[in-house]
Amino acid sequence: SDTFYGFENFIGGSGHDTITASSAVNVIDGGLGDDVFKFTSAANANGDTIYGFQTGDRIDFTGMGAMKLEAGQTIDAIGDVTITHEMRDGEEFTVIRGNTQGDNAADFELSLHGRHNLTINDFLGVS
Repeated sequence: SDTFYGFENFIGGSGHDTITASSAVNVIDGGLGDDVFKFTSAANANGDTIYGFQTGDRIDFTGMGAMKLEAGQTIDAIGDVTITHEMRDGEEFTVIRGNTQGDNAADFELSLHGRHNLTINDFLGVS
């Protein structure tokens, strides 16, 4: 397993990688293996896109404090995380939005290429 950080765009290999996003708008592909995509702040997650997300991969928000997966699309409290599905230029994306400041608005928006029916088990640091 490998750990990577301080990049803008990244394609992983066949190992179990831990990929820590930077504050740039990142395009990330973990490749094969059970990968962890780590976001330590809203700035590090905002605008990023993950390709190749698969069963066994995890999205790590532990560095952002207590986050809670909410049903629906309402973000009205600090720590709320919502998941929606959107079409963009004919391709489907799973969109994760989160509130880290408690201001009734999303402070980050992270996209996964494809339609993923994410559950609590796909995250670290989210209850």
